[in-house]
Amino acid sequence: MESKLIKLPNIWRNMSNWEWAINLNHEKAKEKMYQVALKYKEYKNEFAVINNDIILVEMCSANSKFNRTLKLNVGLGMFDKELEADFIGKELNQTYYFMHSTGEIKYTIKDITRMIVPVIDDKIAQNEKIAGVSSAKDLYNHFILENFKEELYYQINDFLTKFHELCDFAISESDLAYLEEKELKRCREIAQQLGLVFEEMTSEQLGAAVGVSSIPEFREEIRKIFSTQIKNALIGALIVDKNVQEISLDHLDNYISVVRNCISTYVLEKAKMEVNKK
Repeated sequence: MESKLIKLPNIWRNMSNWEWAINLNHEKAKEKMYQVALKYKEYKNEFAVINNDIILVEMCSANSKFNRTLKLNVGLGMFDKELEADFIGKELNQTYYFMHSTGEIKYTIKDITRMIVPVIDDKIAQNEKIAGVSSAKDLYNHFILENFKEELYYQINDFLTKFHELCDFAISESDLAYLEEKELKRCREIAQQLGLVFEEMTSEQLGAAVGVSSIPEFREEIRKIFSTQIKNALIGALIVDKNVQEISLDHLDNYISVVRNCISTYVLEKAKMEVNKK
């Protein structure tokens, strides 16, 4: 790589002075806890119907829709909301008569199955075999931090954009040209697989494929992206004390990840302190 980093302010000081938003999404963590709990669900036979039970019901009616035996999940309204509401509280193997808006229905509930979703305890949490998780609280905090990591990606982008303004880079035209041509080659190969010629694609086709309506716009966009990637790779190389000239343009991600991981580690420690306060 021929690009150079001429001036680099103290990135650690800038990280500590940056206003990181420690947003802990408890709703998403609860959703993930529920998804884990579902893996340990059990089914139990019951004697009276409540919402969400799965029932087998024998129906008799002049209306063909209600003159059959059917298995359904009560309360979803996917069969008939009016009749499903009447099933609530009804008991197994009892015969009932319901005056539906379309006429009388006679029905007997032959089977009632209920899904039991457990509350996550320490044993379930340990069964998930996640590093550092030995209790239900640990698992919940793990999901809190995993959700935060996803959102942190965009905060890091914002930080690096501002940090780049404090630095001084000499971005090589030959580096940009190499990465641009490499991306164009990839796009041409994909277009060829679809029976198209990339440079001859219509504005509509380009818009659907790459998000812009012309090749010049695409070239401009990818140059901006590659310029940012080179800048981040240069910072990463300095952190690991790597000679820039030894860096391959085909492996920029190795050095970009150094920068992002350093920042992520720092901010996650701040997030962990917030989580542990709860």
